[in-house]
Amino acid sequence: MTELARIAVTTLKGVGPALAEKLAKVGLESLQDVLFHLPLRYQDRTRVSPIGALRPGGDAVVEGVVSGADIVLGRRRSLLVRLQDASGTLSLRFFHFSQAQKDALKRGTCLRCYGEVRTGATGLEIYHPEYRALAADEPSAAVEQSLTPIYPSTEGLTQQRLRALSQQALGSLNGHSLPDWLPAEADEGYVFDAPRAAAALASALAAQPWHGLFVAFDYGKSFDELATAAPAGTARAYFQHTQSNALLARPGEQDLTGHVCWDWLARSLADARFDQPTLESQEAFFIHHAGDFLARTMTEEAARTSPRKLALMQLLHPSHLGQKFQVLHARRQKT
Repeated sequence: MTELARIAVTTLKGVGPALAEKLAKVGLESLQDVLFHLPLRYQDRTRVSPIGALRPGGDAVVEGVVSGADIVLGRRRSLLVRLQDASGTLSLRFFHFSQAQKDALKRGTCLRCYGEVRTGATGLEIYHPEYRALAADEPSAAVEQSLTPIYPSTEGLTQQRLRALSQQALGSLNGHSLPDWLPAEADEGYVFDAPRAAAALASALAAQPWHGLFVAFDYGKSFDELATAAPAGTARAYFQHTQSNALLARPGEQDLTGHVCWDWLARSLADARFDQPTLESQEAFFIHHAGDFLARTMTEEAARTSPRKLALMQLLHPSHLGQKFQVLHARRQKT
């Protein structure tokens, strides 16, 4: 256990019992948990787009002046705010709002907004955008300087709060807080693959309110194997059944693959209170959990070679997928 794993998340500013309970639902109970709560994806908020250049289906940062704000009665009552810049007009629609919010969005207010642009009843609209009022002396160019992370979350836990807590946790780091798991010495050309998206997806799935069995089949390695036993990395490109290391050679034409880090996925499940995440070869998994079916099938089809028998041999044989694929499984009980 590292130093930061011993420090409760409640030591962060603004984290009381209620917020700590919400953080625990996504496995965040210590500063180390917060540090390794990896983003699912990133948003680009580094530039402001002219309203006239917006297209449906894309996310955008826009900036303009409020030209009107009205409560609209239809199938659903909503607050419709008209935002205008030199290139055009956009509607911001809120289905959940307060009178104070409407009063703050008065004509002449300068806003910066972010959200998904879609086609609505009034033309281009953004539903429930993130927004803030800009002061009269605030420079227009002061946008985000880096990509904005989007974290696995749960009800009542906003992205702004998670980003703020992550910044606080990063501020707690020092030279002795975390061990260095990478090799002290490495040959020229050493590559370390960090398959973060798989772990983030596992965290997002585990954070949802469900119980039952989690099963993942894939190529994978432990963290130690990724760090020390794969000096050329595991990412490979496949084009017309031919493997290569030229990952960027044919954008959009070749398949890219890499090994997941089973330790990270297992930790995501354990943090979400799954019981004893277990990793085994695909061959062992099927024999342990479907042994009777396999034995019966092989006996029934011993004298012939059927498509089902060939498929099972492909899945189980050690020289095919039986040992190459691994299976991580865990169960979460109903509470």
